[in-house]
Amino acid sequence: LCDASNAGSAPMTIRRLQRGIWEYPDDQDIFVALYDEDNDLIESAWRLQTCSATPLPFQTKDLSWNKGYDTLYTYNFTAATVFPPSVEQKNEDSGRIRKFRRSDPDTAQVVWDTKNFGIQNMQLPTVISTDPATPASADKDSDATNTAAPTADASAPVPPPSNAVTVVTADMLKVPDTWQPQTMPFQRFLVPKDSAEYDSIIKPFMTKLKQKTEIVSLERLQNSMLWKFYALTRFKVALRNAGNPNEKYLYHGARVRENMDAIINFGFDMRVARNGLAGYGIYFAVHSSYSNSGYVLYDQNTKTKEIFVCRVTVGTCTQGKHGMVRPPPKSKKKADQGDLYDSVHNDEDVMYIVFDNTQAYPEYVIKYTANNGW
Repeated sequence: LCDASNAGSAPMTIRRLQRGIWEYPDDQDIFVALYDEDNDLIESAWRLQTCSATPLPFQTKDLSWNKGYDTLYTYNFTAATVFPPSVEQKNEDSGRIRKFRRSDPDTAQVVWDTKNFGIQNMQLPTVISTDPATPASADKDSDATNTAAPTADASAPVPPPSNAVTVVTADMLKVPDTWQPQTMPFQRFLVPKDSAEYDSIIKPFMTKLKQKTEIVSLERLQNSMLWKFYALTRFKVALRNAGNPNEKYLYHGARVRENMDAIINFGFDMRVARNGLAGYGIYFAVHSSYSNSGYVLYDQNTKTKEIFVCRVTVGTCTQGKHGMVRPPPKSKKKADQGDLYDSVHNDEDVMYIVFDNTQAYPEYVIKYTANNGW
């Protein structure tokens, strides 16, 4: 890299520089890194510009999310003397401007790099089956195969009045009707493309995507242990809300394979949550297009992406706030401060946030091909 103190003069001092991480603040005010191919393009352009006392604008259409759009993007880099380095990206069609920052990979504390969710070197359960056919024997907690479309409130028994004494029963923990019999506590099953279940998950996913998208596979994750924790929490929330857990299917992405595997096998983990506009929580998008815009696993070799479709028990909900570590009280009266909302949102048509690992269950993984899109 050219030494800024000698920019425009000779001789110039050359020093080694690690590949930086270019990040942008998303709509939840959480910094998100570009995918590798876009990161390398911006990094190369920035390195060339740092040798100039007055950086020139860099223009390109060659960005992963721009395939099929042909939009021109202009990047205006800060001068080499400015630290930390940054750049403004302008969409020449819409006029929208995003400000990027460059982080050193050795010091960047980024959520998508928190690999293994703190469980590195733990042995993950072996996936026994991805065969859509019904196994020969069944887990005693599972029902027979049912290809009917799942609904957001499937398998959610109506609880008794909130003042009644309740006992946890098998019915409360009943798995969804679409689940297949299991021979192991955790198995993954391919959902047949000609089933009502497949249509019920894929059609909403496709509705909000602007790009031409091809579905590679839809997998159902049947983790009986995680399900029991989720079902119990869902029932507890329903007890507080006249029998309505307000369960929704929402989307969640993980940028690295290790995080995907950790969520699949062990569920969500609040301990690695970052602070966004709605607080330190686990964020779920209402629309697939939001997660698809830079939050999902992306394999550059196969050009495929993977996204979670999750059951989330939203319960009662209110607007979130930066810095929150739990939902706020429903009442401002001191005597009622223990009665909290169950979750928060940052615009009910965009994002829901929960603060309890067991309030969400990753039920499906969609593997697909598509551009990023912004």
